[in-house]
Amino acid sequence: MSDTARFEDYTVDLEHEDDGSYVAEVVELPGCLAAGEDPNEAVSLLRDSFELWTAETVAAGLPVPAPSRLGPNGRILLRLPKSLHVRLAQAAARDGVSVNAFVTAAVAERVGERS
Repeated sequence: MSDTARFEDYTVDLEHEDDGSYVAEVVELPGCLAAGEDPNEAVSLLRDSFELWTAETVAAGLPVPAPSRLGPNGRILLRLPKSLHVRLAQAAARDGVSVNAFVTAAVAERVGERS
């Protein structure tokens, strides 16, 4: 891969932590991650980490891994108002499932794909 890696070409994984913070990671670049108080901050800081990670890798004479070209990976980032997130968590708890499982079932029902 060339030394002109573009952040936009890489896969970003964003996780909401139990403490309320967010951790963003470039999946293809081991150790390239950042944390923030909200998703926007985490991704913004990840851009900085990406620039440092790739520059240091190139300076060391090592190849920068190419971006994945796999397409959709089953992960989405969904921003919700806090009030809706609370209602969603309550509904999932009533059903005895995780928020992720609840949202997956709701989306599957809406688009007509029941598993």
